[in-house]
Amino acid sequence: MDSFYTAEIKQEPINTVAIKMEQDINTLRNVDKNTTVVTGQKEPNLIDVKTEPVNTYDIKMEPIDTVDKENESINTLDIENKPIERFTIHGAPIVTVAVLNPNQWETNGTKAIKVTTQRSRPKPQFGFVVTGLRPQKEYRFFMKLELEDCFKYKYRADLGMFCRESIEKMSSGQKKPTYVEHHLGTMPGSFWTSKPIVFSELFFSTAKKCKNDTFKVLTRRAYQASLVIKNEDGTIAKEFCDPLHSFVIVSDSARNYEKETEEASSGTKRPNEGYGTPAQKMMKVEIDDY
Repeated sequence: MDSFYTAEIKQEPINTVAIKMEQDINTLRNVDKNTTVVTGQKEPNLIDVKTEPVNTYDIKMEPIDTVDKENESINTLDIENKPIERFTIHGAPIVTVAVLNPNQWETNGTKAIKVTTQRSRPKPQFGFVVTGLRPQKEYRFFMKLELEDCFKYKYRADLGMFCRESIEKMSSGQKKPTYVEHHLGTMPGSFWTSKPIVFSELFFSTAKKCKNDTFKVLTRRAYQASLVIKNEDGTIAKEFCDPLHSFVIVSDSARNYEKETEEASSGTKRPNEGYGTPAQKMMKVEIDDY
């Protein structure tokens, strides 16, 4: 007959979870197969249950919820009957700028622009092709001019280009960039993008005082020109700077000579001009008095 186990389980504190059982080596004897009366059987021995405490490390033990929860069904009738709403995200426009006639600015080293004390248009002129502006929105176009560095430049024939020669001190005013607005002022984006934009009414001068449409520049100094596009509220929509628009200002002595020749041929003379030396002038005055 197979052996069996008996155990007595007592309710203990929650931290007592380990149960050690011992096998009852006594078996039932004299069991009549035809009757349900057990003869000669001693009272089964109860095995003492030994419990050992278990350290739960202060973890609160909760009973495990084994009840299956059914997922709540979602009523999709309202969702299916509603029309789909479409949203359009309007991002900032992508504005692109390119130099007009870049071959006119290409040169060995830095481009030279001749300037006099009189107002003169730079050659070549600054032109741009702009795309991406909003057609109905209004914009203002500016040319920005600033010194590239604190050096004076000199043309070297052996290299065929302008090179730095000496360091010049820069005042606080010279360090600040200057702006000149396009002569057409505020215009819609459809206009600015319909054709190339040329600053045809922009002037340079080496004079001490210049008009609003004129950049005051210094000879033998390097400058960088940039295009600045502003919104109606004054914020910058796009600033475009191309290395091609880097140049050196040089004095145009030939143009000064031509201007003096034109004045002489027209009969307009400066005071005390055309009478020779000061001694000859005094002599002529005395002769005229007689």
